[in-house]
Amino acid sequence: MPTNPRWKNRPEGSTWGDWGPDDQLGRLNLLTPEQVKKGMAEVVEGIPFCLSLPLDYPGEAKLNPRRHPPKLQPTVRDGKPYLTPTLQWREGDRVYWHGSSASHALRAGKGQDVCMNVTILDGFVLARSGFNHSVNTRSVTLFGIAEVVPEEEKAAHLTAMIEGLWPGRSALLRPMLPQEVKATTILSLPITEGSAKIRSGPPTDEPDDYDLPIWAGVLPASVTLGAPIADPRNKDGADTPDHAKGVARIAGQA
Repeated sequence: MPTNPRWKNRPEGSTWGDWGPDDQLGRLNLLTPEQVKKGMAEVVEGIPFCLSLPLDYPGEAKLNPRRHPPKLQPTVRDGKPYLTPTLQWREGDRVYWHGSSASHALRAGKGQDVCMNVTILDGFVLARSGFNHSVNTRSVTLFGIAEVVPEEEKAAHLTAMIEGLWPGRSALLRPMLPQEVKATTILSLPITEGSAKIRSGPPTDEPDDYDLPIWAGVLPASVTLGAPIADPRNKDGADTPDHAKGVARIAGQA
């Protein structure tokens, strides 16, 4: 062990000071040119990865008990998987979602590997065999690292969410309060990796089953908006806005 006053409290097993009193590389000194060449010789696929993630070597958490290998999993709370349904919106090549800054799911998702799924149910598929029943759906699942939206950008993204759902409504609302924005966390996910699944059309039965006198087909399903229902505490003069009247016209009730 070096006799250097800088290392009086050197922990057992540490390499502090092994490369001189002014060394700033520490264990990086172990990466000699020869070791680098050995590492390059192990490259097979040449696939890049994020160095900010802990590496699964030498396994478990032997290098640092607080750093674990990356793994894809749902949010875990008290040892159990945890899922929170939420609204999401797209801006350019990113998807955003938000919630309370106290939300366990949002706090656990910051900077972590996450997946997001959006599914639209188009119909129930009734076949001639119970095993061939299905559903017509359109779904997409995105994968990536959840990134936190900076404080100064939150208001703009929240406004974009409102405008995306109900164009023109943000201009009618009272301004956001600073404490409201601060109490809200927004995460984003770049649209770079994902998978899509679509099922449409009639049931697919076994060839012999088509001769059976059993009705088969599709029961279409959709989500529709009804006519607006005014809040009984609305003030006089708070007329139904155009973006809500449009919903009423589509519903055939205005």
